Amino acid sequence: EVPGEPFAVVVADGRAYVSTSSSSCDAITVVDTVTRTVVATYPMAFSVTALAASPDGKRVYAARTGDGAADVVVVDTTAERVSTIDIATGAGIGIDALQVDPDGKRLYVATTDDRGSAVVVVDAETARVRGTVSIGSPIRDIAIADRVAYVLTSDRLSGGTVKVVDLTNGRITGTAELGIGAPTQMTVSPDKTRAYIVDYDNVTVLCTLT
Repeated sequence: EVPGEPFAVVVADGRAYVSTSSSSCDAITVVDTVTRTVVATYPMAFSVTALAASPDGKRVYAARTGDGAADVVVVDTTAERVSTIDIATGAGIGIDALQVDPDGKRLYVATTDDRGSAVVVVDAETARVRGTVSIGSPIRDIAIADRVAYVLTSDRLSGGTVKVVDLTNGRITGTAELGIGAPTQMTVSPDKTRAYIVDYDNVTVLCTLT
């Protein structure tokens, strides 16, 4: 049992980190996956919209959206400390997805506002924004494979698409049209040859090689 309503979860180093919302506040609830008990709670001042964890489980990232501003809360799971990375400001700004690269050195933040969407690249060690890649349509999810980002977008006009971003130079190198629909989630297979995309009651399989 966790307090409030669960929204998202990530698992790292034997613990589950669950974003919850209640009448009092949003929070990150920490669950020991062996004993199935709540071992810690980190209250959040604003709404949590996405979660991610570093590969070694030492950092958990929670995206928050406030009034005209979006940031990422960093939970140091070893020291049990909390810090904040300012991401962007603007009318209607929000964070729709978070992803950490396989070596844990970069955090990729998907933002959307009234001007469009972008992927913000953050240095995880220094907590500084290193660059931004403009995408366009609202971003639904991100998957990282080596030095490539697969960015899932959708809008009413074109439906779902996956944009391929070369993270070395920050350029879009390809686009796969998924057709009509409103995809919401995506993950990449361990061998990086397939992307699996959730859209309502079906899963679309995309060959990343072609």
